[in-house]
Amino acid sequence: MKIQHLLVLLVMLLIQAVWLPREAPDPSAGTETSAVVSTEAPTEEETEAPTEASTEALTEEETEAPTEASTEAPTEEETEAPTEASTEAPTEAPTEAPTQPAVPPAQTSYYPPLSPYASAAELKARARQLHAEKTVYITFDDGPSNLTPHLLDMLDWYGVKATFFVVYRPELESVYREILARGHAIGIHCTSHDYSQVYGSFEMWKRDFDQMYYYLTQVIGYTPRLYRFPGGSYRELSWMNQAVAYLNYMGVVFWDWNVIMEGGSTKTTKEEILANAADGLNRTLPVILCHDGTGMDLTVSCVPEVLWIYLSRGYTFRVLDAGVPPIQSGDWNRWDY
Repeated sequence: MKIQHLLVLLVMLLIQAVWLPREAPDPSAGTETSAVVSTEAPTEEETEAPTEASTEALTEEETEAPTEASTEAPTEEETEAPTEASTEAPTEAPTEAPTQPAVPPAQTSYYPPLSPYASAAELKARARQLHAEKTVYITFDDGPSNLTPHLLDMLDWYGVKATFFVVYRPELESVYREILARGHAIGIHCTSHDYSQVYGSFEMWKRDFDQMYYYLTQVIGYTPRLYRFPGGSYRELSWMNQAVAYLNYMGVVFWDWNVIMEGGSTKTTKEEILANAADGLNRTLPVILCHDGTGMDLTVSCVPEVLWIYLSRGYTFRVLDAGVPPIQSGDWNRWDY
């Protein structure tokens, strides 16, 4: 029996030796450590850390970044840039585009402009001053025509400036501008050279003048200040003073002449033309009348010799302007000074 008890005791000792090390940890301590692992670790790492990593990352990368890329960038590049290109550029282009070429200003005076109501003494003093400088004025009526471009070339060759009293020729608008481009002066002559249409009454004359005045202003870009009555102002018309008053109101000075080359006739000979032109040497203020209208080929061909009559004697050709005492016949009796 004792042996059996000893065997049982040995078996129990062996069992304790084998199993007790594994059961050694205190159950309470095991409970606390397991609680720490099961509560604290999941709370900080599995709940809080994932929350910061998953929400903040998503918020900054998936929400904020897409917002900058999808809203701000398109606003500056896709909306603002097209706005400047599509609205501002087209608006500026038409305003900065070059306009019509500039034309020379109204005739520039060598001397201060004279008043339409200047006294006879003032006009004579100015005329004498111009005479002392050997100044001469050559004028052409009834153009432009097919002769005018060639005439302009001849004037350029001699370095001479002239004054052109033009008629209504809409098919030759470029010639009006060419006259100015070459440094010449331009004035109004008439719309219709039919005297019955021009001088039938004051209203008919005014209509003819106004039509040419506004037409020429549109073509050359400024209001002309020179005018020549068709056939001259010597006509005995009851309303002539009314016409002159209207010209003064419009700021326009009318001009006659005191040297006539051919009187607009195609029957005048070359010898007569040159003799008539030389008569200006006896004038204080010579204003020569020529014509460059259709059919005036002989007159135009004589121009070089007429110019030489004066140039060879030291005269200077200038354009008519507001600083020159006007030659006006008729009741004004300003045939010469």
